[in-house]
Amino acid sequence: MSDTRVKHLVATLAFFFAVIFISGIVMILASRVIRDASVFWALKQAVPSMILASFLAAAVSIFDRLKIPYVPVVERIPGAGSVFMLALLGVALFVFSALIKYASDGYFPNNNVYAEIPRARFFPYFFLTIFFTGVIQPVLEEVIFRGRIFPVARNVLGVVASIALVSMLFSLLHYSNLYSSFAFSIAMCILALRHGIRACMVAHIAYNIASILVDAF
Repeated sequence: MSDTRVKHLVATLAFFFAVIFISGIVMILASRVIRDASVFWALKQAVPSMILASFLAAAVSIFDRLKIPYVPVVERIPGAGSVFMLALLGVALFVFSALIKYASDGYFPNNNVYAEIPRARFFPYFFLTIFFTGVIQPVLEEVIFRGRIFPVARNVLGVVASIALVSMLFSLLHYSNLYSSFAFSIAMCILALRHGIRACMVAHIAYNIASILVDAF
């Protein structure tokens, strides 16, 4: 294990988690600023997600310019049949995660935010959530965790240890579902090794959309 590769891994982790931390602070501040502002309510709902997506997308672009060496996972473009199976995998992983949540906490995960939304605002809020949380967020998370951090870690730690590290970091970011997020990340790392990041994106999108649908309906 060379000192240079270890430094690259430390720099990668420090960079992305600094971006996530800063984006979180900006999201909180922006939410407070616009909370009482006279702007369309849907914009208030969208701003935090837009900030997070912008920070993460910019982070990937900046990271690639840093030219930290890593061997990317082999990319395989899934066909229509494969996309369907990957979506089913994502839904199955959501069910499995819900069971883990129930086993660890004694209840199934459910976000009651929709119960507080007026009926007239339900569908606009729902579609905003589908767009940002259901599609944009999982794509960016896969690009960062399985597309950047995982390959850099694999150059230093090997496959098994890098899967454990990435999954631990991923679950800490999703601390409200710690155990299920850890198991989900392991599945995504294995999927990335076998089929590439695009496959992970499809499964992750299906997972998040299944979660949104359960919360909403």
